[in-house]
Amino acid sequence: MTEFRETQRIDRGLLIFLALTSIGAIVGPLVLTYQEALKATGGDGNDITVKYLLVASGAFVFTVLVFSLVASQRLEIDISKYRFRFRMPPFVKWKEITPEEIDSFRVEKAKWFQKMRKSRMHYNPFTKKASYMMARKYFVELKLTNGKTILLSTNMPDEILNALEEFKLNGK
Repeated sequence: MTEFRETQRIDRGLLIFLALTSIGAIVGPLVLTYQEALKATGGDGNDITVKYLLVASGAFVFTVLVFSLVASQRLEIDISKYRFRFRMPPFVKWKEITPEEIDSFRVEKAKWFQKMRKSRMHYNPFTKKASYMMARKYFVELKLTNGKTILLSTNMPDEILNALEEFKLNGK
């Protein structure tokens, strides 16, 4: 019996880059605004200091909340003999697929434009294609009987292919 479990997390380098650029984008204008406010009041800015600290604290808390949400992003795939499910982000309900719903599947190496997508979910209503991309090396393309297509990124193409073949065989 082949069981497959994979958890993909956001690239830490990307997360650090986003954190530094957004903190710089928040702190820079706040410092300039504070300096301009001090010049306008002639240097006596006690009430402006309190307002500045409140705004800066609020911006910092907002940034921390956004980055904790981004850092928690991950794609989880779980395939066992009788169950295939996945979810992204981790706080949403598992999406389950039965063997009867799968028309065909294949594993492909990601192309350059798919590697550029980084971590994201995307649904195209015209092609009925849903993408759940976190890793950028390979993806499995599931064609469903209802005409929809699901793309799931993976770092273990052979293992997921074997697990899907066994899952499909056990469902018949």
